[in-house]
Amino acid sequence: FQAEDGIRDYKVTGVQTCALPIYDELMHIHDHLITEAGIFVEAGPNKTNNRDFDAWSYANILVALGPDLVSAKLKNNHYLYFRRWMKQTQNCWAEYGKPNGPCHTGATAWVLMAMARNSIQPSSEMWQYLLDQQNMMGWWPLYEYSGNDQQNASTYSTAAALWAIHTGLDLNMIPDKLVARSKVSIDRARNWLFLKRDSGGCLWSPYPDRISRVEPSSAISGFVIYVLMTLYPEPVKSISNLCLDALTSETPKITELYTSGCLFG
Repeated sequence: FQAEDGIRDYKVTGVQTCALPIYDELMHIHDHLITEAGIFVEAGPNKTNNRDFDAWSYANILVALGPDLVSAKLKNNHYLYFRRWMKQTQNCWAEYGKPNGPCHTGATAWVLMAMARNSIQPSSEMWQYLLDQQNMMGWWPLYEYSGNDQQNASTYSTAAALWAIHTGLDLNMIPDKLVARSKVSIDRARNWLFLKRDSGGCLWSPYPDRISRVEPSSAISGFVIYVLMTLYPEPVKSISNLCLDALTSETPKITELYTSGCLFG
């Protein structure tokens, strides 16, 4: 057997040889993320020049690596570091680059999801904070205590919070006293997201209820589709291919602030 890339081994199939470069690239990404996580921990929130280090980014890294790699490669006390970055009196986290800013739903949701996925028990007060920020219609605002104005309904925040709470329920990381409320919460969030699809059914605006229309975002839409397909594969299956085809073929620019929901404040 001879593969196009020059690999000759009777144990390796053609499919596997094609996958080897992809595997190598994934390992490179994993190694980079592990290095970045170490830098975050070393910098910490209590040291100078730490504007570029925050709980949101650290949580993203832990979720991207997955619990197996985190357990094998990162021996840090993740709970300690998340607690150090947390806004102590509110049990929540601020957005990237603004450690003294208001609590941010996206950052808080990602931290709780990273903790839950890595068997780090969030406190009851952390879950309570996230649940308290949800509007009765099912959506979350981007920032703390801004959930009374419908114009603040954030698609990104709602998808992130839905994912975090659903993960907490699946992994038994939510205290018993909050389980019933959490189940109602995710049902409302899912229904709100389905309701706020555009007329084609596959794109979402970052802020669908703004008086001045905010055009759909491919980055936000891709994130929502991923969350819904991950949590509710059967109900979403019928629209998944259609929705993926509806997304732009161009990769959203890294500078597109819609991705993190930071465009509007």
